[in-house]
Amino acid sequence: MKCPSDGKTCGAGWRNQVFRLGSKSKGLNTKYGFHNNRPFYFVSRMPMKRVAECHGANNIWLRRYRKNVAAQQFFFDPVSKTLRSQQWKNYALAIQSNGGS
Repeated sequence: MKCPSDGKTCGAGWRNQVFRLGSKSKGLNTKYGFHNNRPFYFVSRMPMKRVAECHGANNIWLRRYRKNVAAQQFFFDPVSKTLRSQQWKNYALAIQSNGGS
């Protein structure tokens, strides 16, 4: 049998694997306005221009910009349609208590 991802011969177990094909992984998502899987920063509009940084999986603080710090970089996940941190990729950002916390 041939695998759908690369056309090479595979065993019978390929039917149970999930392959990401098409434009789901790259490009601009026009519905949400984010580029898929491209890192970006949350920058404050106050004079110091601080950026949001993840501390742990569920705390976000404003800190000074530091070059190439994964905790300060975020990306849009097109599959789950959530924002995720480059450092904590298995957790998504969520607003608790209707934004009151």
